[in-house]
Amino acid sequence: MRSSMQTHEAKTPKTTLGLRPGDYCLIKREDGLSVAFAFLGSVANSRTAFYGGLLAPAFRSEEEILPSRLDITLAAMIHVKCYAANKTPIVGNLAQVLGSNAIDAALAACTDMRVGAVHGVLGHLALLKRAQTVGMSC
Repeated sequence: MRSSMQTHEAKTPKTTLGLRPGDYCLIKREDGLSVAFAFLGSVANSRTAFYGGLLAPAFRSEEEILPSRLDITLAAMIHVKCYAANKTPIVGNLAQVLGSNAIDAALAACTDMRVGAVHGVLGHLALLKRAQTVGMSC
């Protein structure tokens, strides 16, 4: 595992308190690959809603997560119960891998209130479905 990734004991959060931008879980796909899903930031005045992002590419093992190749492909608002419902605990932090600019940009896109801005809200099942579509690296 790369030194820029921080790992810690797996935990399934019940609120967003204590979560840090870059905290991630692994979503196992039907084809055996995994996709990382990262906490980007909290929704104002909520302890249960947050903004999160699916990361690309999909990978076979956690050792394949390479800093120069991770991109936030989908950012959306989601409920903290997704971790328990999908059996996807937080396993580490990728903030250094993603970089604060990428996290800030994805969070800004989620909270953009201008006319015509696209906002995503996902339920826990939709998150699993979207993870199936994340491509692999070449």
